Amino acid sequence: MNPATLISIKAEHVINILSGDKTIELRRRIGKHIAPGAQLIIYTSSPVKAITATARVRLIEHGAPADIDKATLAKCCVSSADVFHYAAGLGKLFLIHLEQVTPLMHPIPLAQLRSLGITPPQSYRYAPSMLADLVQQQNPTVHQGQFRVVDCSLYGPM
Repeated sequence: MNPATLISIKAEHVINILSGDKTIELRRRIGKHIAPGAQLIIYTSSPVKAITATARVRLIEHGAPADIDKATLAKCCVSSADVFHYAAGLGKLFLIHLEQVTPLMHPIPLAQLRSLGITPPQSYRYAPSMLADLVQQQNPTVHQGQFRVVDCSLYGPM
C-alpha cells in the first residue's frame, strides 16, 4: 500500500471538501504515491493551521487546463478564471477525485506537528508512519448511520 500523503489545502477549500461540494482537488503536480486508494491527510492552512481531515483518492486524471469542463470546475469549487491563474504556464493539471472524506474528531494543530518534528508542506509530502498512526488515533472508525459534528469555528469567518 502507498504511504499516506500530507497535503496542504486552503481553509475555504477544506470547508467545501467537508461539505461534499468539492470532490476534486486540482494540483500542478503530484507524487507517484498519490494514486487511487491512497490516503490523504489534509492539513488546513491559515487561519486553521491543523490537520483536520482525511480522504482517499478515488481517481487521478490529468489534462490541459483549458480542457476542464464546467461540470468538473463545479466539483472543484473553482471558476475558469481561477484555473487560468493557477495554471499559468502549465501544460497540464492533475485532478484528484476524493472519496471517504472524514473530519478528525480532534484536529492536530501546527504546534503539535512541530513538536513531532513535522513541518506542513507548501503542497504535499509523504507522511511519516508515526503521523499516519497519530491521525488514525484521532480518527476512530465511524460506522454507517453515525455522524460527526464538525466544529466549524476552527475555520473562522470566510
